[in-house]
Amino acid sequence: MCQVTELRPYASARKQGLRLGLPQATVVRMVARERASGLSGNGVAGELRQQAMQQRTPPAPGAA
Repeated sequence: MCQVTELRPYASARKQGLRLGLPQATVVRMVARERASGLSGNGVAGELRQQAMQQRTPPAPGAA
């Protein structure tokens, strides 16, 4: 029997990982680990996107 693997979670996470400067192998392992736990793998891209947005967001004026 064949197994079909969706590539979208890997591609999305890879794109977000590049924004953070993460190695591609690390991102692929993160997605594979999430998929092995029964999830879709899309959460990795979401987490990486949040991290990238936090790095790009300048601090609010007056925040110390």
